[in-house]
Amino acid sequence: MRLSRGGALAVLLGVVTASGCGADVSTSPTVTFGAIKQTESAATSPLAGATARDHGGDSASIGVSVGEPQRIGDVDDEAVRSCATLLSNLGVHDGVAVPLHISAQVTSASPVDLTVQLGNVSEVGDGAQVGPSDQALLWGVTYSNVPPECNQSDGGVDGGDVHWPPSSGEPKSWNAWLVVAGGGADDPTGRDTADRLLIRPVVQLGGSFADVAFDDPPAQNVVRCSADDPAAGGLDYLAVDPATALDHGCSASADQQGAAGGSTPTADRICQAQYPNGAAHTVGRVMTYDREGSLNQVCAGFGKPDGLTLTGPMACALIAAAAYGGGSSGAGHATGTLCDRASVASDFASGDWVGAAGGIACSFFSDVFATGAGLAMAGATAETGPGAEAVGLATYKALSAGLGVACAGALGGGPTGLGRRLESNHETHVAIDIVDHGKCLAINQTPGVSFAAVTCPD
Repeated sequence: MRLSRGGALAVLLGVVTASGCGADVSTSPTVTFGAIKQTESAATSPLAGATARDHGGDSASIGVSVGEPQRIGDVDDEAVRSCATLLSNLGVHDGVAVPLHISAQVTSASPVDLTVQLGNVSEVGDGAQVGPSDQALLWGVTYSNVPPECNQSDGGVDGGDVHWPPSSGEPKSWNAWLVVAGGGADDPTGRDTADRLLIRPVVQLGGSFADVAFDDPPAQNVVRCSADDPAAGGLDYLAVDPATALDHGCSASADQQGAAGGSTPTADRICQAQYPNGAAHTVGRVMTYDREGSLNQVCAGFGKPDGLTLTGPMACALIAAAAYGGGSSGAGHATGTLCDRASVASDFASGDWVGAAGGIACSFFSDVFATGAGLAMAGATAETGPGAEAVGLATYKALSAGLGVACAGALGGGPTGLGRRLESNHETHVAIDIVDHGKCLAINQTPGVSFAAVTCPD
């Protein structure tokens, strides 16, 4: 079995073309396996958000977490053990595995399929120069209906792919391991090489390549380095170890300032960071989301009144309220750094967070905070509790004050008249039951489509 060392791997985040890759990614083997089985990958870095858009108007919100490299002998994962066996058979007895986690959600008028390719892997050298890795790269992957396997890669391009069948609005997630072979006196374990690796996701929607851009501000593990083609200038990459990339001359992203203040993250990015692992199961014609998936749907806009566009601070308000609603309130990948920003707290404190939709927004959130969450938020002074843990203490306190500034009497006073009319809208009523009462979203697809708040599945 051949182990490739790869070719020129950097692909622009603009319109992606196959000619920019060491292999033709348009014909790379990508197999649909239906629902993707999750495995523990210990991907613990902040979620790096990106948005992919095609020219037909479809889009996908993508989040990728990159974890700490681990010696392959220390990883309890069948796919990684398969890669270790392959390397051992070739006389390579050491290496490291880098855990990666993908979350994704498609937004389209009609369901479209989604492919995310993480195998566009490069290595940074001195002077922030980017090129192919000298070490062999493998992918340990697990899909729903095949045994865990180790995929050989051509310079990392093949192997780190996941394909989901057509959908719209359904949260998705998948885990994988990028395995770096050890070798030679300079890097016997492969760890030094792993720390220098850079990843640029490639996305297809409905079989067409999509334009991909990291969210603004990008996560702290997004760095800017030189492209392998000097004419392309600097490109943004997802770094396995941002400190190593900076040491080699790459520059920090704008998020280095944004973590303390900066611009307010988008609602989509905040929701994906808080609820990356939501899932749904279908029995007959009824699809039921688990608690995390249900909260992600509401956070992303399910049940919001007509005329209301959810902003980043509004998403944080929903997350804070849901923390009191019972059941799991989400994994919270990096949400503490997204909601707990000076810009978010400032928006709440000033009352600017309701924007032009002030009356509708206040009525909706007066219903959301009319029960236990509202009573707790009205006295938001303690440094502990679900709300403070979910969005950060500063934002938690600013939200309490900000509801009063923007929406006088919204906390603890029960639903407003307009709020009661909004709640008479069935989808809004379902959304509020999900947030406030620990319910889950069920979608019955015949006859027509109907929604219900139901007891969450085990």
